[in-house]
Amino acid sequence: MEVELKYACPDGATFEEILRFAADVQQGTAREIRMRTDYYDTPERALRARFWTLRLRRENDKSVVCCKTRGSREGALSSHEEWECCAEELLPGVQQLIAQGAPQELLDIARRAERFCGAEFLRISTDLILEGGTVAELSCDRGKLMGAKSELSLCEVELELKAGPVEPMLAYGAALAERFGLTEETRSKLARAMELE
Repeated sequence: MEVELKYACPDGATFEEILRFAADVQQGTAREIRMRTDYYDTPERALRARFWTLRLRRENDKSVVCCKTRGSREGALSSHEEWECCAEELLPGVQQLIAQGAPQELLDIARRAERFCGAEFLRISTDLILEGGTVAELSCDRGKLMGAKSELSLCEVELELKAGPVEPMLAYGAALAERFGLTEETRSKLARAMELE
């Protein structure tokens, strides 16, 4: 189960300030990951009809296949089931996801799926230790969303719960939003890329 907060960032230069602000609760060093994500669905949008996401993402020198199923959303906070595995191609990855517990019908859908939108961005992320022992990953993403015919710049901040209660992460997210002028982002990268013609 993935639980995350997502915020739109008005200025990419703010990322460095956010990371400096987080230094007092940071665990380890920040990581840079170059990502290219391709989203897949069937021509009749069988996955979208189920509120599922299927993607193949290149993360520096490895490839990850991921499936997310319908979850819940309250403002910038979302939660959903998620499975992922390392795989260079979609179908072998989907078979691994099913072995992990993803829905069996995903395989039949994936056999007919094709790429229809995507994203390219640089992610800078670091782990935070918050009140009560809560562990969260802070990520700053800068790049672009790619639709069928157009692109849109991407600049956002995410907090993902890794361990512990969610309340300290919510409080930390609210503090970041207030200090740096972040606004709640209620739509996923996929939803925004799908809107691009």
